[in-house]
Amino acid sequence: MAGERLPTAEVTDGVRTAAPDDRRGPLGLWTPTGRRVLGWLFALAAAATCSLIPLRRSSDRLADLGVYWGAVRSIFAGQPLYAFHAPNGDPFTYPPFAAVIMAPVMWLPFVAVGVLWTAGTLGALVGLGRVVASRALASPPERRGSVGWLVSLGVLLSAPGQSNLRFGQVSLALVVLCLLDVLGVLPRPVRGVLIGLAAAVKLTPLLFIVHLLVVGRRREAGTAALTFLGATAVAFVVLPSDSVAYWTREVFSTDRIGDLAALGNQSVNGLLLRAGLPPTVRPLIWALVVTLVVVAGLVRARSVALRGDRAAAAVLVGCATLAASPVSWTHHQFWPLLAGMLLVGSTGALRRGAGWALVATMTLNVTDLVAHLRLGDHAVFLAQNARVLAICLLCVLGISRTRAARDPATSRGMATGRPWSRVLVAASLTAVALVLFALVPLPTAYDPSFRPTTTREALAMALPGSNPCLSSGQAGCDTIPLFPGMVVNYSSGSWGASAGAAGFVSSGVARLTYSFAPGTAAVNVPLCGFGSRDGVRVFAFRTGDTTYAELRAYDARGLLLGDFGAKLRS
Repeated sequence: MAGERLPTAEVTDGVRTAAPDDRRGPLGLWTPTGRRVLGWLFALAAAATCSLIPLRRSSDRLADLGVYWGAVRSIFAGQPLYAFHAPNGDPFTYPPFAAVIMAPVMWLPFVAVGVLWTAGTLGALVGLGRVVASRALASPPERRGSVGWLVSLGVLLSAPGQSNLRFGQVSLALVVLCLLDVLGVLPRPVRGVLIGLAAAVKLTPLLFIVHLLVVGRRREAGTAALTFLGATAVAFVVLPSDSVAYWTREVFSTDRIGDLAALGNQSVNGLLLRAGLPPTVRPLIWALVVTLVVVAGLVRARSVALRGDRAAAAVLVGCATLAASPVSWTHHQFWPLLAGMLLVGSTGALRRGAGWALVATMTLNVTDLVAHLRLGDHAVFLAQNARVLAICLLCVLGISRTRAARDPATSRGMATGRPWSRVLVAASLTAVALVLFALVPLPTAYDPSFRPTTTREALAMALPGSNPCLSSGQAGCDTIPLFPGMVVNYSSGSWGASAGAAGFVSSGVARLTYSFAPGTAAVNVPLCGFGSRDGVRVFAFRTGDTTYAELRAYDARGLLLGDFGAKLRS
């Protein structure tokens, strides 16, 4: 057509190449605009689907958001902040400034707060993907949109992302704040403010201030420290008694945070608790290991930061905070996931393979896989602690995202061999450690999720509602759902955030054992007598995942009466 300029061909090295034509594809869907629209539609569909999965849960849906909302409302009702407990028993554990900035949510109904919070979490995911694509992965401008969506979707599908949506947590926002500051996205005069605010909400980001000092960004470190102190001072003015209570008592009360031996706690402290170390030596070993990991993480972070890789430095410092914290729940664990993504986007098959393995570890339930393969106690233990072990390895080994440059004049190729030598040393040490670990017997009750109950609690779980048997030790109680010839009868289900079983065993049962999975060590389930004329006893316990559980009964001679774990496994 007249007046229309057609795309011209291009001649390169004497070869004529066809001109690009953005109008290709059916209905023009593969034009830049069409690809952008399809990307938006796919991302929105994925976000909606992934949001509905955790939000459909009835027992703990947005449980942590309920704590924030209820705690703020209790303050305005004149109640002490740290005396508040949500209906599920969870207390408020953050510094007082967190309650100050969350005050606006009290004016809205909880349903509206949940919708806005979930939308804000998804928005933070998009922002994180954009920042990682443009600043951390250095993607070309024409690919930043697609890479950003992939990063956001990967974070959304990961265990930390799903946990944030499920509980209504603030952890993702804190990660984004620290990452923006370390990468220098903000204008220079206000750099450090976001780290200071994040530290005022949760104390572990204070380690980023140390990192800024170590790498010579003293002005930003000072700004972050002053912001933290200013925010804390604001909390003292608004909530004076609660601030005194937190900084003199609550900050040291780790027992309020929850069961620190639970599998969700992937910190060094959680690992040592699950290892069954005696309480007399565990604090000393914890302090030694944490010191080594944190110092190694800061040294590695300084090294990569001075080479210009601020993203890797931020990730290493974040991993050090996870290792050092007394508790690092699943919704805190974004930093090793980002480390895996950085390695996936780096050069070299070895780095990319390690990155994919790390992303898989932070997305899949490795414990389920190992339990299904029946590899034994030690394999299950390593799978249960795979994330904290990966975090510690990242801090010690660091993140190198490019091949070392050849410099024949000085190294005769040694520069290209150094990464391989580091890998070989690490692999050798890991192999020796695994062999030694396999030779050391695990504690018989190393499964941290197993919790037996008292007689009264067992009866209350086995016979809910009004029942004369709930009086522990009452004689002549015959209301027992145990039919003639039945050895074990129980019900399984969820009690709060735990799974478990509660029921009765006949007088012929001398011992009842529970195993997390076939091939793992069995623990004895306490059998509680309560005065039944037939010698029937009651039992109940709480535990974690029961997909592969075994519940076995034995008579007085030690003979197996059967495996009764079918209800648990279903």
